[in-house]
Amino acid sequence: MSVRVDDLPVTDTDILVVGAGPTGLMAGLVLLRRGAPAIVVDRKAGPTRESRALAVQARTMEIYDQLGLADTVLHGAYSATRMQVGTAFGAGGPDFEKLQQGETRYPGIQIFEQSRNEQMLAEALVDGGGDIRWQHRLIDLVDNTAQPDGRVEALLEGGDGQLVRIRARWCIGADGASSAVRRELNLPFEGKTDAATFWVADLHDVRGVPDGAMNMRFGTATFAVAFPLGPGGHTRLV
Repeated sequence: MSVRVDDLPVTDTDILVVGAGPTGLMAGLVLLRRGAPAIVVDRKAGPTRESRALAVQARTMEIYDQLGLADTVLHGAYSATRMQVGTAFGAGGPDFEKLQQGETRYPGIQIFEQSRNEQMLAEALVDGGGDIRWQHRLIDLVDNTAQPDGRVEALLEGGDGQLVRIRARWCIGADGASSAVRRELNLPFEGKTDAATFWVADLHDVRGVPDGAMNMRFGTATFAVAFPLGPGGHTRLV
């Protein structure tokens, strides 16, 4: 039996956030702390499991501090204080921690993987009473905000195959490079794709890389970057 979309029950909220990566989860958490009703949706089953992005900069740490999350990051992060260029230990390169002394309470770079950022933000959002709906895929989005008292109306498919309608005053598209929000609203994506090929590996027991430092090495045709993920040669090679 077919179901008319107009016959589906509607959930009303102020803001719909499509995408529960770091950007969407941060948006949802900040909105929650400001008392703005929001629903965060994502087609995946939960926070990202892969390491993905690694570095948390000083400004991000300052924002995490405002949200009461800085200590959680510091407890679980591995600190990278400098950039080493070349193979010789003691080779030249900027010391981020020294350069930022006196400018921030969080000098240097904290290596705290995207998966752990997402888990932390999702837990803070849920603990505060926020609404995250995993396994909800955006199917259609209609922007009626040009009309008097108009709303954004979203049609989503839940993990059980049931259709869900959400109506909001605002929609935040935080669903990445292949954004369904951008596609549904026919919004262009400015820029171009870098055609270069990168090999990325997260490894243990890597030898010859400095502890607590990012390391750049240049060849005649290629280059490599090593990011410290933890002690004992736990390293990302690019």
